[in-house]
Amino acid sequence: MKTLTKLTILSFSVLLAACTNSSMLAPTTAKSNTKAAESETSKKIAQLETQAKTLKHFQYIHNNENYDVYLSTQPEFIQLSTAKGIKKFFYKNGKLIANQEHNQIKFFNAEHKPDQALLKESQLLLNLFSYNKADKGIDRINTGDEAKVNYLCISKIQQVAQTKRVFRSPENAIVKANLLKGIVRLNGNQYYHLECNISDNQVSKLSLISK
Repeated sequence: MKTLTKLTILSFSVLLAACTNSSMLAPTTAKSNTKAAESETSKKIAQLETQAKTLKHFQYIHNNENYDVYLSTQPEFIQLSTAKGIKKFFYKNGKLIANQEHNQIKFFNAEHKPDQALLKESQLLLNLFSYNKADKGIDRINTGDEAKVNYLCISKIQQVAQTKRVFRSPENAIVKANLLKGIVRLNGNQYYHLECNISDNQVSKLSLISK
């Protein structure tokens, strides 16, 4: 009888230990799977960024906002850096395919679509930084270097500032074949220090800092 009791107690102890180990293992396994998924997601977003950074680069600085744009025939990667942090937008054929913000990474497809606010923001950035008519057609315009750089820079300002009302003061301006610096006035009353750099007949960097 004592032997039977001992066996029963032993069996119960083994069963209890097995259940305890199983319950402890489940959360650990779940955490491991989550970390693996996060690692894979981070790897995918890093690959997209690395590929995009081999493309042509355009930088736009507006006061404390810094935009880095990487383009093939249209933007494929746009990074916005501000005091609040960094936002990253990845595109394919003009459609948002991934977004990274506050260390949160999201991928999108036909089944998993971005919310309307994010979609609107991504589309605005795409329109602001796609190639414009001046970017595409400057090779067909036979003008002097100074006229060409002025045309390219003013066209790009009109695009990113979303206004046709751009006036560049000729006073104290520096105009070279690949550089335009001076003061511009937007919409009649907004004054900016301008610096515009040209590379391969396209604007490679545009800086507008409030005066």
